[in-house]
Amino acid sequence: METLVFPDGKALLIAWLKQLTGLTVASAVPRTRPDEFIKVQDAGMQRVDRHIRELSFTLEFWAKATTRAYGIGAAVLAYFESVDALDGVTVYRPRDWGPPVELPDESGQPRYTATVSFRLKSSPLSGAFFLPETGR
Repeated sequence: METLVFPDGKALLIAWLKQLTGLTVASAVPRTRPDEFIKVQDAGMQRVDRHIRELSFTLEFWAKATTRAYGIGAAVLAYFESVDALDGVTVYRPRDWGPPVELPDESGQPRYTATVSFRLKSSPLSGAFFLPETGR
């Protein structure tokens, strides 16, 4: 049976969001907080079958004003629902799980959050990635 690997869905989503918005996009709150940024967190994965996985991510939209944080989130979700590729990799069934919702933070900086998911297909391991030498 062939060994399969999947693309890094989080890295693809982060690259797409950076290109779309021009904002700082990361998987953690930046040490020095920009006025506006997007945080991406894993929210789970479901194996549809051997060749397809559905990945879910929680997106946090941060800004100086509540209306701006919501607006960034709403715009991202509008573009996301019709996306067919993230950073050049084909994705299937992109969807969001509802509108951005306010999630107050102890810092006082406005934050909205939303969850998105999409499916990725696997590729054969042979030739798909560089594997470092094991020293053998």
